[in-house]
Amino acid sequence: MKAMILAAGLGKRMRPLTDHMPKPLLKAKGKCLIEYHLEALQALGIKQVVINTHWLAGQVPSSLGDGQRWQMHIHYSHEPELLETAGGIRAALAHLDSEDDTPFLVVNGDIFIQQSIQSWAQTALALLEDCQACLALVPNPEHHPEGDFAWDTHSKLLSLSADRSSQSMLTYAGLALFRPSLFRQLDTGPAPLAPLLRKAINAQRITGLPLQGFWSDIGTPERLAALEEFLDQPE
Repeated sequence: MKAMILAAGLGKRMRPLTDHMPKPLLKAKGKCLIEYHLEALQALGIKQVVINTHWLAGQVPSSLGDGQRWQMHIHYSHEPELLETAGGIRAALAHLDSEDDTPFLVVNGDIFIQQSIQSWAQTALALLEDCQACLALVPNPEHHPEGDFAWDTHSKLLSLSADRSSQSMLTYAGLALFRPSLFRQLDTGPAPLAPLLRKAINAQRITGLPLQGFWSDIGTPERLAALEEFLDQPE
């Protein structure tokens, strides 16, 4: 399996910490946020990783190198223009695609996941079958109380409804297994992920799998501080 870490964002909500550093390079307990992911991908046995860059792009390869520290090879996909999530994945598809449509893993560079990515991915692979994606889902955090997708526990498929009050809404955790075929249809250039997912959801081509344990979208200095508090807790 191959993987991609999304690291191209501007990190506006994290300013002033991101005025001179890309958000995935910010540290929690002395380790860059993105390094936690690289260690998790190493544990999963992944040897090929793509990292997209944009804001202060040169700092990412300068910090991480070619991946030798994690016994993997890192490809850097620089975006002179921000391509958004789906567009960034489409631009990196040459490093992720396969003739047999083998799924690859995508993780946001600015999240923290307590659960082993290895354990989540192994279960998610079994759920894919005829689907094009399996999304990691979490209970709605305080900063996103409305959630992203409705969870149909009977069919194990995500669905959408205009009347969200009647459905169990969950939040996309920034971790997913995707098949390359989901992105091949896209033209080059900026493209958001949500419309692509909703189209596939309506065709019942998306499934989901909840994450277990602590999860955080490290989008603000306060959430970064909260992560450090969590990491300070005894195991």
